[in-house]
Amino acid sequence: MLKNHVILTLLTLSGLSATGQFIDHFTSPDKQFEVMVRSKGVSDSNTEWVYFLVDHGGSDTLLLTTAITHDDPQPAVFWDQSSARLIFEDRRDRLHPIKVYDPTNKTTLFSTSGFIGRPMAHFFDASNDLLFFLRHDSNDWRIYTLLALDVQSYQITTIQSFHTSGDPYTGAPGIERLDTLQRTLTITFEDKAFRRNTTDLHY
Repeated sequence: MLKNHVILTLLTLSGLSATGQFIDHFTSPDKQFEVMVRSKGVSDSNTEWVYFLVDHGGSDTLLLTTAITHDDPQPAVFWDQSSARLIFEDRRDRLHPIKVYDPTNKTTLFSTSGFIGRPMAHFFDASNDLLFFLRHDSNDWRIYTLLALDVQSYQITTIQSFHTSGDPYTGAPGIERLDTLQRTLTITFEDKAFRRNTTDLHY
């Protein structure tokens, strides 16, 4: 019965892709798991995202998360090198949307507040198991703090805060370059005078 359910789910996803709805794939390093992403346009220029976790070894498929975006990017997804941890944004959880998930046992290992910036690929250092993410200052939403989460120990380290323009689209800091060997980040952000700034940081 479960196997039939998995086959039906995969056929449904394939059918959706064929009708013009986009499918993206995030495969684990060991190829045992895969996150499949379906997106489609909905009303008012919004996009609906649906994320499925496929367990190839256990022949299981489950709904991982959903989101509706307008100008925001899709929820981020990363795998650690061991394939034992899936890191993703669950935007259904308003308080703790960043989650570290055990795909084998289907359990959330850790969650925290914040969001993952763009470009998405620059916010995860897989070789050092570090996820970079941003938080707003609770007293001033023009201030963003860049943090690093060790996805093995769940220790969070503050890297630096940025006083930005506060614009929700152009103000948020982004990681322009990630050097995992030198452990440096090139950060771009729009300051409170609406000027574009670039700075290099060590982590």
